[in-house]
Amino acid sequence: MIKLNCWEIKRCGRGPGGGKTGDLGVCPVAADSSSNGINGGKNAGRICWDVPHTLCEGKVQNNFSQKAVSCVSCVVFNRVRAEEGIVNFSLLKIFHHIQSSDRDADALCDIVVQLPVLPHELTISNTAGDLVKYRRTS
Repeated sequence: MIKLNCWEIKRCGRGPGGGKTGDLGVCPVAADSSSNGINGGKNAGRICWDVPHTLCEGKVQNNFSQKAVSCVSCVVFNRVRAEEGIVNFSLLKIFHHIQSSDRDADALCDIVVQLPVLPHELTISNTAGDLVKYRRTS
């Protein structure tokens, strides 16, 4: 299976050598070498949702909390998640680095996510495949 990066899937022209880099510059995702290899991508090409200042859906998205709602419905996010599978998928760079350093399959941890603006509904699946829905109450 060939693992495509976001700029290849979206054909935005802002990846390395892309046709729109002269006008818009190289996308921060394509330039983020600190994420190289995560989810099998080149630079941050397969973890683009965790890179700030990307141009998504016609507007600059500054951070993950601003991008969360649009990213979870994005073809790139869903394709990478499906291709990597639940065991290998890295949602955020920090989780990838924790996974890389601690390969104990039985290790459990609690994750606290604080978003300044919560979506109306958020669905999260655990390693057993159970889905948990969180709904905003106010």
